[in-house]
Amino acid sequence: HPMDVKVVIMNRWVGPVLCSLLAMPVHGSDKKLTDAENLGFAGPVKSVSTTFQTFMPEPIQPSGYSIIYALSCEQCDFDTHGTEVRSKTGGSLVRKSLDAEGRVDEEITENEEGEATYRTLYTNGLAGKLEQNTYMNGKLVHSSTFRYDSQGNMVECNVHKPDGTLESRNWSTFDGGGNELESVSDGPGDTYFGIVQTYNPQTGHLESITSLKRDGSVRLSFRVNDDTVLSYWQQPGDHRNSYGNDICFEDDDRTERDCRDYNLDGTYTMVRYVFTDKSKRNPLKATLYGTDHQVVMAAYYDYELDALGNWTRRTVRIQTGESGERRLLEKDARILTYYPAQETHP
Repeated sequence: HPMDVKVVIMNRWVGPVLCSLLAMPVHGSDKKLTDAENLGFAGPVKSVSTTFQTFMPEPIQPSGYSIIYALSCEQCDFDTHGTEVRSKTGGSLVRKSLDAEGRVDEEITENEEGEATYRTLYTNGLAGKLEQNTYMNGKLVHSSTFRYDSQGNMVECNVHKPDGTLESRNWSTFDGGGNELESVSDGPGDTYFGIVQTYNPQTGHLESITSLKRDGSVRLSFRVNDDTVLSYWQQPGDHRNSYGNDICFEDDDRTERDCRDYNLDGTYTMVRYVFTDKSKRNPLKATLYGTDHQVVMAAYYDYELDALGNWTRRTVRIQTGESGERRLLEKDARILTYYPAQETHP
């Protein structure tokens, strides 16, 4: 039967006040995940504490996808719905408070001295956040408003400066299946993204993406057929990290994901991930291939898993070239706590 392949487009640069209207993955029917699930955890996770020990410098890779699967949750706490309510990374602590419906209505970032450096207030509606006001050291930085269609897709976001002037505007349109058809991000300053996406009417899979400049000229375009890129073109002299440079292919029924990073001339490097299972939470191996399709380096992962499949110990080894020695990169350890089953909510 035909492969049910997802195509995921990565946007590696989004300005600090741009709204996330460039949808990825491109299939709107994907199940909405909790914060805990998005961070790769299974089961009713209550808290996570992670420590790591490195034994060599991380290998230098070309731009694009990394063979090193980054650690999530140095310290994280979740509520019974899987919403992250507290996280600590280095000296930065983020605390979130929730409204009566379990939605985040306040987020505070503190420095090492416990001083609040950022504070964000949210006004929530049925589909999602309606307003967002962000303060830095007590002063308003910017305000955002959001609008949704009847399916719950975010179709507009406007960001204003403290004096009320418009800083950026972002809008999208969707089809009946929740697939994003068109999106525009205009501002701040000269920043502009214009994206048009088409889908195969029989399968519903992504068929093409065209990235447009403000004047309507094409910056980048490509066409795909399930797991094959049929054509790729990028305007000569365009900046390297355009929306559409990075393309991932994955199949829900398999344990692999192939991620390509395209160059201006249409050549690409690729990282192939092989995971422990179809959930694609824990990689067993990640291999980087050069533009000549030869192996450049690979990372190998070993785990100790708990009863719910979350790892409690992880070892990462690196191999360069086809037959190089596997060298120890890092050892990681996690302590996880869980809510009793009767305390969790569907």
